[in-house]
Amino acid sequence: MAEIAASSAAATKCTDILVDKVTKELPYLCCYKSYAAEFEEKKGELSAAVESVDMKIKEAKRRNETQIDPLVKHWVRKANNFIQQETRPKKWFGFCNDWFSQYSLAKKLERIMQEIPTIMEKAENFSQVARAAGPPGMEFYSQEFMHFKSRNLVYEQLREELKNDNIHRIGLQAMGGSGKTTMTKAIGKELENSKAFDKVVFIEVPNPVDEKKIQDEIAKKLELKLEDGKDLTHAEQIWIRITNAGSVLIILDDVWEELKLENIGIHHGIHSQGRCCVLLTTRYETICRRMSCQKTIKLGLLHEEDAVNLFLHHATENGKDCPNKLKLLASKVVIECGNLPVVIVAVARTFRNWDPNEWEDAFAVIEKDSSLRHGNIDEEVKKFYNSLKISFKCLDRGAQDLILLCSIFPRAYEIPVEVLSRIAIGSRLSENVGSYYRARSEVLSIKTTLVRSALLLTTREGFVKMHDVIRDIAHQIGDEKIQVITDSKSKLKENVKYSSWMIDDFSNSFEGINLEVLLVWVNNASHPLGVPEAFFGGMKGLRVLLLCSKVKFRRTLALSLPKSIHSLENIQTLSLTNWELGDISILQNLKKLQTLELTNCSISELPNEVSQQEKLRLLGLVDCSIEKNNPFEVIGRCSKLEVLYYISNHDTLKINPKPSKIIDLDQEFRIYHVEGNYSYQRSFQLDASTKRYFNSTKLKGILSESTIKSLAARAEILELTECNDTRWTNLIPDIVDPQEDEGMNGLIRLSLKSWPAIQCLINTSGIQSHATIFSNLVELRLSNMCVRELCHGDFPNDFLKQLEKLYISGCAEIDGTLLKGKLELSSLKSIELNGCSMTYLFCLSTAQSLKQLENLDISGCSKMKCLISDDKDLQSKKWTIIMIVIKRPITQCSRN
Repeated sequence: MAEIAASSAAATKCTDILVDKVTKELPYLCCYKSYAAEFEEKKGELSAAVESVDMKIKEAKRRNETQIDPLVKHWVRKANNFIQQETRPKKWFGFCNDWFSQYSLAKKLERIMQEIPTIMEKAENFSQVARAAGPPGMEFYSQEFMHFKSRNLVYEQLREELKNDNIHRIGLQAMGGSGKTTMTKAIGKELENSKAFDKVVFIEVPNPVDEKKIQDEIAKKLELKLEDGKDLTHAEQIWIRITNAGSVLIILDDVWEELKLENIGIHHGIHSQGRCCVLLTTRYETICRRMSCQKTIKLGLLHEEDAVNLFLHHATENGKDCPNKLKLLASKVVIECGNLPVVIVAVARTFRNWDPNEWEDAFAVIEKDSSLRHGNIDEEVKKFYNSLKISFKCLDRGAQDLILLCSIFPRAYEIPVEVLSRIAIGSRLSENVGSYYRARSEVLSIKTTLVRSALLLTTREGFVKMHDVIRDIAHQIGDEKIQVITDSKSKLKENVKYSSWMIDDFSNSFEGINLEVLLVWVNNASHPLGVPEAFFGGMKGLRVLLLCSKVKFRRTLALSLPKSIHSLENIQTLSLTNWELGDISILQNLKKLQTLELTNCSISELPNEVSQQEKLRLLGLVDCSIEKNNPFEVIGRCSKLEVLYYISNHDTLKINPKPSKIIDLDQEFRIYHVEGNYSYQRSFQLDASTKRYFNSTKLKGILSESTIKSLAARAEILELTECNDTRWTNLIPDIVDPQEDEGMNGLIRLSLKSWPAIQCLINTSGIQSHATIFSNLVELRLSNMCVRELCHGDFPNDFLKQLEKLYISGCAEIDGTLLKGKLELSSLKSIELNGCSMTYLFCLSTAQSLKQLENLDISGCSKMKCLISDDKDLQSKKWTIIMIVIKRPITQCSRN
């Protein structure tokens, strides 16, 4: 009896254990779909984290930080393995699910989901994803350097002094326009290339001195992110970075007043890793003494022979190998130019390819026109003035006005070309041109002429500046038409047309009846600032108004537009930057307004009155806060708009992403930058050369499908994302008609992201043969897409022929070969694949076209069997960067 009881108890215990086990394990079988659905949700979050880390890596690479942290590599690989996890169980005979496979898969999905929070937390803790492989080289303007006999001694002396370990601070002193900057850049580049210094940093010192700006520029050149709130000051952070960079030469160009280098973070002399040497250029020897330069080297004017050679180099095709008659005339001209390089080049380019008789006539004007030598000009400047007056007179009226407009910007100011064009158009420089776009093109053509004439300098893309010698002489030439005011108490001269102010506050009353252009920079103020009610009453002729608050923090000043703004009956260009504006409906009375641009401003709404501006051609809203209503409703009613900028705005679309009214933008914009989400991190950098950019984020359901199609079809840079709930399964022809829209051959960069309905980029099955599509596409990015192939059907003509960069991430539906069929990819330089499902990368015919491939970066592509063909020619290529992380062994690869 006892044995029976014991057996019964044992059976009961076994049954309980079995039931408990089955109870725990059964959900894996029965609730498989719940596990799969929850995993898909978690996978989306993890995919976003992978993309965020990937973008950090790309940003690091752009900063020359190419050594990826091994922990980051491991994290990306592990995260991609999770993302690539299959969620569909095997089937019995292809019909019903294999129960054991379903059970095992559900259990595995649960384990992965338990790990995902931990791996997500690690991503948040990555303080740095990569490190610099080496600092980038010293940057230069595209200005050629000529060695002159009369300056070789100075050049060699300066170079050797900089190599001397006992010399830590050197000054190069010369008058403005003599070539100090050009020489120091050439020496800096030579010393960097020869490894005499590990790093050469060139800084243009602002006038007046702005230590914060200098620190920011040095930090940028040294790839240092300055942090606030740390125990170390910015100066201390900079010095630590300098000491870790080895031997560093810092060139401080165009110093006008004494700098306290220690306040910036520069200490000269030997340190543990090398030394820090400072080379400063200045017009004043006293600056060198005050800044304790161990050596001061003076750079004189060019000797006559060198001056003549410089002139002939820029004025003739053959340089100094030209007839003696031209050399004789050139020698006379350079004397009148005072042997000053900046003036010689400007005059020479004016004379370029002239007939010798025209040279003689021009020289006669320079020599005899005594009226130009008036008493207001310093004796040293007289010759420069007379010479440049000839260059000025040879310009047409539009170019003369553009020079004067550039001269009222602050000294050494980098002028955005687009801002300059809006000011010029508003000031009637292109009054007779029919459209705004054509007017802009004319202004840009004039700008190009001035750059070629050396009267303007190009700096970075989309910016120009004026040499301060040219600027000073332009002020003399336009003395009666322009005025620069640097304090709030100065009075405007009578008959002045163009004026700029750098002020702390507005005066209560102002008379400027003839003023047409007014540029105002308000210095940092700690109190709300308003414009006096009567301020604009005396400016009835004003055509251009630029008001910019030079705030260090976002919109710290409050500007209320006064009622006297009604007096600006002729205003055509209005640009406001860094202001809290509130209600701007008062602008409705500006009936001639052509350009309205708000940058980093806060407004209550974009008022309907803006749409009543019948002459409005350009509307710009950039980095603005818009408190209520849908701004696109107003934009859609601005029927004459040719140019639209709607970028990085914080508007109500974020809060109410599906307004009741869908907007049609019927305007044929010639230039547009449109994006719907202020917090979106762009895949591509925008610059002044970009005419048409469209990002669909948050705009589906706000803009009509026809509007989205139109903006996408003509874009140069296109980012499409989150366009769900549409019938579109491809870009061409569902969104863009290749016949009506020229095959998107104007598209340069394309990014598609998180759009599951898209199955391929192009479906050519219904498109006529020999169509040309994507022929100028340079960069293609696909992220978290369900595309199965790039092109369904035969490849169109010149498809991807100019492609240089290919980036595909999180595309788990790609079948077979990614680049199948015969493609000409001779321009392709970089391929980056992350978490994709293709089994092959190239077919043989495509692989054979790869002439410039340098970067191949593959990770998390677990299904890939074969990378590329075994073509011998391809195997001989030397790729400079290769990082391949693949789960399965690659059977064929040109490099392992």
